[in-house]
Amino acid sequence: MDMRVSAGEVVAALYEAAVSTIDETFKFPNQHHLLEILAGLATDSVKYRAKKDRKVQRSSFRQIYNAVEQQEWPSFDVKFDGEVLTGDSYGVKLLYDAVCSVLKSGTNAHLKSNILLREVFDLGPVVDRTTGRTSKLQRVGHLVY
Repeated sequence: MDMRVSAGEVVAALYEAAVSTIDETFKFPNQHHLLEILAGLATDSVKYRAKKDRKVQRSSFRQIYNAVEQQEWPSFDVKFDGEVLTGDSYGVKLLYDAVCSVLKSGTNAHLKSNILLREVFDLGPVVDRTTGRTSKLQRVGHLVY
């Protein structure tokens, strides 16, 4: 199931890249056939797949179908430490998914401080969060004395 969804996302990313670099009216040579396949995968109801897997597949392929047919790219927001990473294309989504698969639970920590990742995702310079914040010990220190 993951392979199927990943392949669909790559098709959508390739289509998005072709539309942005070649022409807004770009169509795959077999676009009609591709849309039929995507529509079939968006409504797939094979019982031997788990219900959760079918739900994820249908949702993903509805987005992919809309991307290829109507040029509607997905958008997503990732909030971390008072900042927001906004993605508005399949290219950014695939890149973010790849970073997440490598860094796992350390993704947010790297987005906060890793200069290379901040450049790749256009987050600007590292934000210094230490100014203006007091530690819990400093906040409750006056209660002890």
